[in-house]
Amino acid sequence: MRRKHPDRLDEDERKLVEELYPSLRRFASAVRPPGEDGNDLVQDAFLRVIRTRGSLSGLDHPAAYLRRTILHLAQDHQRSERRRRRAWVKLGCEQAEVPAYSWELEELRLVSPKARAVLYLRIIEGWPYEDIARMLGCSQTSARVAASRGRQQLESVLSEGVSDATA
Repeated sequence: MRRKHPDRLDEDERKLVEELYPSLRRFASAVRPPGEDGNDLVQDAFLRVIRTRGSLSGLDHPAAYLRRTILHLAQDHQRSERRRRRAWVKLGCEQAEVPAYSWELEELRLVSPKARAVLYLRIIEGWPYEDIARMLGCSQTSARVAASRGRQQLESVLSEGVSDATA
């Protein structure tokens, strides 16, 4: 009997990855921190889930579980970046610039990864808050609050941009 390598996927797992990847890639692009690649987040999420859970097909809702993992990875990257910036300031060094990417929705980067995730799932993918909460591992109230705060932040940023452009 041939033993399965823990990092290799069987055919069912491979099909599931191929099915989920495009949607997860779009989600990761929406929640990724500046300077991070959405593909890297998706791949890291798949790797983490497969190594910790053993398989994707054993999960009740693999897409939701992976989205939650992607969101947590994005939040981890954001926290690491904040710590790095604080360290640069404490050391009195010039801070390395995070590369700016031209993207029509760059203002979306100014809200938290969780707010981006909720707004993306709600507005772009059309999910109800009940499903979003389940996907992200939070309450419906928390999802609604994140969406509301994200919208308020975006509205503020975009209105400042409009007033700057007309001045």
